[in-house]
Amino acid sequence: MLQTKITSYLAHFLICLYFYFAPSLTLLYALIFFVIMDTITGVYASIKKGNKFTSKRLRKTVPKLVGYACGILVAQVIQNTFAYDLPLGRILAAFVCYVEIKSINENIEILTNINMFQAVIEQINIASKGKEQHQEDKDQH
Repeated sequence: MLQTKITSYLAHFLICLYFYFAPSLTLLYALIFFVIMDTITGVYASIKKGNKFTSKRLRKTVPKLVGYACGILVAQVIQNTFAYDLPLGRILAAFVCYVEIKSINENIEILTNINMFQAVIEQINIASKGKEQHQEDKDQH
């Protein structure tokens, strides 16, 4: 009887926690994705550089992920409690994801000798010049 009550209360508590943090779930999924991608590209880049692959370096991933997730959840609590109009969780998640994307870019550059950020900027410039040229051609006719 007591065990059933405790289980019921625990289930209700976990459901409440889930709904309280539901707005942060998408941020956490994005964060998990970027950390996993950083880990995968980091392993390949490390191997390419000739570094010995050890579980010690890989072990750092879990505390990093837990720390990031806790930070986002704490930011969500602060936002919900004190600063409802300020999207603290999103700001923190954007910063953390930027750091991870930057690291992924560095790893990809080691693997392919291509800077992903520069390549994207170049493609945007090419596309915008093409659009301008198309507009000039249109204006001439």
